[in-house]
Amino acid sequence: MEVSQAIRSRRAVRDFTNAPVSVATLRQVIAAASWAPSAMNGQPWHFTVVTDAALLDRISDEAKAWALSNTPQLRQSDHFRDLLSDPAFHLLYNAPALIVISAPAEGPWAVEDCAVAAQNLMLAAVELGLGT
Repeated sequence: MEVSQAIRSRRAVRDFTNAPVSVATLRQVIAAASWAPSAMNGQPWHFTVVTDAALLDRISDEAKAWALSNTPQLRQSDHFRDLLSDPAFHLLYNAPALIVISAPAEGPWAVEDCAVAAQNLMLAAVELGLGT
């Protein structure tokens, strides 16, 4: 797949299948992410993979509760408040895997470096027929 085709094909998925993602595939998209450029070649990112369904459910529940308590603009939006308050709503849309990209907070370009790595990861996922 051409990069330009991957860029045009990538979409935010809001309804995942429960088909597991192989370890080899997860490693492949993480490898693509690790090739992202970073400020001063710091490569500060860490990749944490979660595939345990019970843990993914817990992450969804705790993240919804946190967002409702800590994000004032969400509390003012009926749509988001109702969505995040719904026990049946899964914040991760029942994805079979979650890859968390993180970096030490003290890095001056941590957010930007992780965002570029995420873009590489998402484009590699498109090439492999995965949604993100």
